[in-house]
Amino acid sequence: MYNRARLAVLNQLCALSLQQEISGRSYPGNPGHRFDLEAKPEVGDLVALRGAPMNTPFYLAWIEQVGGEDVQGTLLRSIDDGSLCDWTNVGFMVLDRAWVAANPHWRWSDEEFAFNDRWAQAFAAAGLRASYRRMPVAFDGDGCTLEGKSLGEHEGFFLPYPSWRALDDAALAGLCRGLSPDEPARP
Repeated sequence: MYNRARLAVLNQLCALSLQQEISGRSYPGNPGHRFDLEAKPEVGDLVALRGAPMNTPFYLAWIEQVGGEDVQGTLLRSIDDGSLCDWTNVGFMVLDRAWVAANPHWRWSDEEFAFNDRWAQAFAAAGLRASYRRMPVAFDGDGCTLEGKSLGEHEGFFLPYPSWRALDDAALAGLCRGLSPDEPARP
């Protein structure tokens, strides 16, 4: 499922795109965070449908394929439930591509969010917050990269792993114990 990714997308859209009113003063939404009505949809875009029923789970969807052998129109993956549907005769509003690229967690599964939570817990339990700024996990299929930016004079770390599913809580805790600024990181 993709419940947490859906909530992350909707939270960002509401928090940053809409006009805000605070203490009687109005503040516009971020002009860079918008839907482009003229952009040609591409694979990987996050789009809102135009001219489609309001009750569809595809109100916001990822473009998986445009045309092709098995697809008549545009193959979309719903942010609600991950289901696929081939849409024709609808328009698309493309969410700002730079904003989407800056939020890779919008595509994470709930299982990937849970792994990132376990990584954060192991990181905090090892007392590494004073030395590093923990970065979100970078997922690449079955693999992942764990990264920490230095907050001091010691070096940060960048640790790729071929299978994030193989890193259980004990492995993450052991990894974090080895990340003391006084010791070099060991994959």
